[in-house]
Amino acid sequence: MAARVIRRVAIGAAALVVLLLGGVAAFLATLDIERFRPRIQAAAQATTGRAVTFGAMRLGLGLTPRITVRDARLANLPGGTRPHMLEVGEAELDVALLPLFGGNIAIRRLVLKAPDILLEMVNGEPNWRFSPATAPPAAGTPTTPAEPRRAGTLEIGTVEVRDARLGFPGAPAGGVTLTTLDASGRGNLSLRGALLWGGVPVSFDAEGGPLARLLGAAGPAWPLRVRAELGGARLTAQGTMREPRGLLGYTLDISAEAASLEGLSTLLGQRLPPLTGIALRGRVAGSGLGLPVPEAMTLTLGAATLAPGLALARLEVAMPAAAEPARISVAGSRDGQAFTLGGTMGPLGAALAGQPLGLDLTGEHLGHAVTVQGQVAQPLAGSGVDVVVTGRSPAFGQARARLAGRGAFFAEGAMLSDITLEGPIATGGGELVLTRAPVAGVTGRLALSRLDVDAARAITAPPPAAVPATAPPAQPAPAASSDPRIIPTITLDFSRLPAAAADLAFSVGTLRFNARDWQAVEGRLLLADARLRLDPVAVSLPGGRITWRVAADNAGPVPQLQVSARGDGLDVAALLGAGAPVSGRGELDLDLRGQGADTRAWAAGAIGHVGLALTEGRVSPELLRRALPSQAQGLASEIGLACLAARFDVVAGIGQARTLFVDSSLGRVTGQGMVSLRDETLALRLNTDLRLPVPGTPGLRVRAPLPVSGPWSAPRFDGSAIVGGALSGQADRLLPGLGQVLGGNAVPAAMSDCGTALGLARGGRAGPVPASQAPAAEASAATPAAPVARPQVQDLLRGLLNR
Repeated sequence: MAARVIRRVAIGAAALVVLLLGGVAAFLATLDIERFRPRIQAAAQATTGRAVTFGAMRLGLGLTPRITVRDARLANLPGGTRPHMLEVGEAELDVALLPLFGGNIAIRRLVLKAPDILLEMVNGEPNWRFSPATAPPAAGTPTTPAEPRRAGTLEIGTVEVRDARLGFPGAPAGGVTLTTLDASGRGNLSLRGALLWGGVPVSFDAEGGPLARLLGAAGPAWPLRVRAELGGARLTAQGTMREPRGLLGYTLDISAEAASLEGLSTLLGQRLPPLTGIALRGRVAGSGLGLPVPEAMTLTLGAATLAPGLALARLEVAMPAAAEPARISVAGSRDGQAFTLGGTMGPLGAALAGQPLGLDLTGEHLGHAVTVQGQVAQPLAGSGVDVVVTGRSPAFGQARARLAGRGAFFAEGAMLSDITLEGPIATGGGELVLTRAPVAGVTGRLALSRLDVDAARAITAPPPAAVPATAPPAQPAPAASSDPRIIPTITLDFSRLPAAAADLAFSVGTLRFNARDWQAVEGRLLLADARLRLDPVAVSLPGGRITWRVAADNAGPVPQLQVSARGDGLDVAALLGAGAPVSGRGELDLDLRGQGADTRAWAAGAIGHVGLALTEGRVSPELLRRALPSQAQGLASEIGLACLAARFDVVAGIGQARTLFVDSSLGRVTGQGMVSLRDETLALRLNTDLRLPVPGTPGLRVRAPLPVSGPWSAPRFDGSAIVGGALSGQADRLLPGLGQVLGGNAVPAAMSDCGTALGLARGGRAGPVPASQAPAAEASAATPAAPVARPQVQDLLRGLLNR
């Protein structure tokens, strides 16, 4: 009996199941999905507060029907950059069956394939903040008049997004592609995904509160935890949000670590410094898309090489609160020497809100201290820098300047104004403008009352090497260099000229250089297109003022250099200093140009001219005593110079004498020949017409050539013709005509004069022409000759012959 009852119940239950399944199958087979289009659209619109449209819809049979929708669109806020916030080519919805009978939509699973999502601010409102509709649907939205209350509700289970394209302000150049996103709305919202940020892979996962709160339902603060990995960095954030729909009222504890900052360069769209060991800890608070306000933040950086010779050992930035300045501590080394930097910066909270950022920093390196005090008016934009930088050093003194940025984050350079220098090396000031584009450069002016180059050399010279306690025996000093050349070998390297540009005016009241004071130095330095010019540079020397012009060019394969100088009315004795053997008013006219890897190579191929002029001068007896033999020391007395004129035209390192003339109280000397800059040798012929002051005589007349040869440092004078001329002159005095018979070397009667010679030496410029100081012409034969002191003449000739 019992068995029969059980069997009947089982058969009945099976029949009921078959009946139910058959009924469901019959219902689904006859269900017209288009009947639910108005309800689906109404439910979506009621939930988002936006117009929702669908294209073709298809229903798949099953206990959990699958609806495929094409061309689904969710409207943007009015005034957005495009009509739709979301466009989906195809979406699949697995919908619960039973809620449909109640007019509700319960999506168990939603799949979006290659959607296009736009996130933006529209009239100050984020377009992802949805407001559930409180009014009837917008005009044109299909509704069922008989059932207005059955707009239904929308429930979402899981969401899968594949290959979504995201657009938002500040997106990287390569765009953002959400390759995968798996989200679940059952219970608390959770999601996991991966994206490409401008080509940089980013993985993330997050957990939040109930999905209903994200869709606008009231409730408590929404919890949030986020983890992300990108570019070798790891980021975690955990906290709460008062209103998750608009990211309103959030407070998050954050932690970030990165082995290197360079891996984030592509992510941020700009090159970042090679910092390593980055660690960030703290808390941020904010609301909406504005920058968060940091609290209790600590940033530390490990060792890194910032530039050749510049290394960072450690950097730490600590900010107790947003309203308090951050404390900064930096330690590192420059060229192996340690440096430190510390102080305060901020408050950062005010700076993030667009207010000025204060700076008060102090650093030290090699005993030199530097302070930076001021503010940055617009720190987020990197503009409005206005700080005072002061450097102090026991050796150099103090340097101070006001620094202002040009362009965002010094993109165009910087300006240094109110420059003041006070110290043993320099005193003065000026202003400079430093540029970065198109090339680095400097323009401005510097006016120094004093500059001591010798003191700077002494300070910057490396200290002598320490001698060990057990030093080995001293080795003999190396032999002095035997190079007799006068022109030094200085490398002409202008390879750095193309990397910069300059237009700098400068003046120095007193320039101390090579133990001498140079007064009133002023000039202008120009640098552009691999060409450097000092044009002009004027300097007042003890004996007068000289103007120089220098041009260097590195555009070709070999460095080129041109040097010009002009000086008029120079006091030669003052120029030469105490004990000067020559005095008078001097003039200089020099212009040489050439090319070469060093100064000797440059001189060997130089072209141009060198002109020297001296008027109203004197030659001291000391100079003559050094030049004459011991037997002729009695002749050494001061000589007057009416003029000295010399001009050499230089071609390929060979200077040909265009004029070489001396008019003195002893007579005249004119010359021809050449001076070689290639090997520093002389090949000159001096034609003399002199009257030597032999005691007891009216003078010994010498008219003979004097060849000069050999190196500049040790010239050789061939005095044989001078001796012959002296013998002939003496013989003529004893017996007229005897000198000619003895074969005396006569000099052509036509000698130059000061006017002609000075005009050539000056290059045609006008100038004073003094009267000749040469002795008068020889007296006639009828005039009685003065007594001759033969022993003195014999001594003179003997001395000349023995030289």
